[in-house]
Amino acid sequence: MLGAMPFAVVVMVWAHYLALKYTGTAIFERRKDPVAEETTMRGSESFGTGKLTLEHELAGLGAMTQAVEQLGLTRGLARDAGGQLTRESQKNKQQLINQLMSAARVKWVVTSEVVDLVSVSFTHFDPWLAEQMPNTLVSNYINRVGEQTVERLNASREFLAQQVDNCSNRVGELIKQRIDFEIDHAGVLPDSPSSLQESMTRMTSDIDTLRLQHEMAVAELARFEGLKSSASATSGEPNTITNEPTQIVKGKNPELTRLEDELQKTNDTLSETLSRTTEKHPSVEMLRGRIARLEERIKQIEPEVVLQKIYGTMGENNELSIQLLASKAKVETTSRELERLSNRLETYRTLLADFGPIRREYLEIIKKFDDKQAELKRYEDGLTEVTMALAAESAKRRTHINPIQAALQQFRPSEPSFWKVVGFAVLGGLGFGTVLVFLINWYEQSLITPEMAAKAFGLPVFGHADIILTPGQLALQRFKNWVLLPLLSLVLIIILTLCTFSLMLRLNYPEHYTRWRTSPVEFLTEQAEQFKDSVRMHFQQGR
Repeated sequence: MLGAMPFAVVVMVWAHYLALKYTGTAIFERRKDPVAEETTMRGSESFGTGKLTLEHELAGLGAMTQAVEQLGLTRGLARDAGGQLTRESQKNKQQLINQLMSAARVKWVVTSEVVDLVSVSFTHFDPWLAEQMPNTLVSNYINRVGEQTVERLNASREFLAQQVDNCSNRVGELIKQRIDFEIDHAGVLPDSPSSLQESMTRMTSDIDTLRLQHEMAVAELARFEGLKSSASATSGEPNTITNEPTQIVKGKNPELTRLEDELQKTNDTLSETLSRTTEKHPSVEMLRGRIARLEERIKQIEPEVVLQKIYGTMGENNELSIQLLASKAKVETTSRELERLSNRLETYRTLLADFGPIRREYLEIIKKFDDKQAELKRYEDGLTEVTMALAAESAKRRTHINPIQAALQQFRPSEPSFWKVVGFAVLGGLGFGTVLVFLINWYEQSLITPEMAAKAFGLPVFGHADIILTPGQLALQRFKNWVLLPLLSLVLIIILTLCTFSLMLRLNYPEHYTRWRTSPVEFLTEQAEQFKDSVRMHFQQGR
């Protein structure tokens, strides 16, 4: 123990001369940036990859150089006439930056796939620098990331805006192409070949019926003409039917009626579409284009056509003449209607023959339009999201990097640690004392027992006598064992206690350490009084 305590005292005294170091720690939150992950053209780096480079971005050469310049740590270095650092100053600056980089530590407090808590610690002899350096590194990193994010979002916005313009132009072209195709094939765009075949079947049946009516009308006309000829021959009066009609009946063009019905249906569809969308929607523009085309065609079609021609006679208007005229008008009407239906049937047959290519072309136009419209919506949604994120970033309302805790002003040193010094003194002292005892016993050559003497000299031992001490030697031995050694141990304990107390004040209570060094007795007296007052107050509260 006498060997261990001096070692501990030496360690405690030596710890008083160690340079004090202060550690400041700043903590910030780093969240996954959805905008950078989803809306950039080139795609952002993964969150895991960013973790690997974060330490360099926070406390690397570039970041530390910027912090050194901001904190003015190069003001005292020599400069040339142009204001630039001299070669020697540049060397000193580089050494300073390397030392500061080695003193910085980046640690992951919390790590996950979505959010991280990162601490930036800096240890230095200057407490002011220990406070300012981590705050400066974190602030610069947040500002740098914000600038990079704004730059990336601006590039993304320009790209998306260009894509929106391109898609809008293409959608407009497809709308025009669809409208032109529908107008060119108006009324002949059935949904399936079966419906077209059904229309042809109905029209064939109508033609057969109309042909039968036409044949009956022709036969009736021939019979009336025969009767008229017989009557004229008998009476000898000419009563022939004129070749020119005596009356022409006009009416509204059926094609005009069909176009007006289609225009009305398109207007109804436009009204229904406007109730769900806006004027700028592609569907609205397509319908308005179709309405404009239909109105143009309506203007070009004759509003009236000849529906019926009535023929008269040059002679007496008797009942037979009237019936003859009616039969002739019926023949012309059925003939004209039969021609119209035949032409329509021929159109359906041509359409049926060309149904596959026309339908395929029409569906291809619709598919291109739908795909391009969906692509336009994706780009518009992305542009809206990027614009909102850019506005938030420009307003400094960041959501992916937030400071959580700033480094505080440093009052207590972080190094050396009081408990580490105490632990080293205790363990080192015990080790030193143990080694000292081992060495003393190793080099001890005294013969203590008769057996040791017999073994050492190889001679038998016939007897032995105890140590004979004079009264003076006995008194000196008692004084040494019961007075000197306890007193020395007490002195060493007191010295060790004072050294430990002083070291504790220096490391944990720097504000009291100065007073302790200036006036130890007065400081201990004051602390004793405070302890006595606290004990007295405690007993009074207990009562």
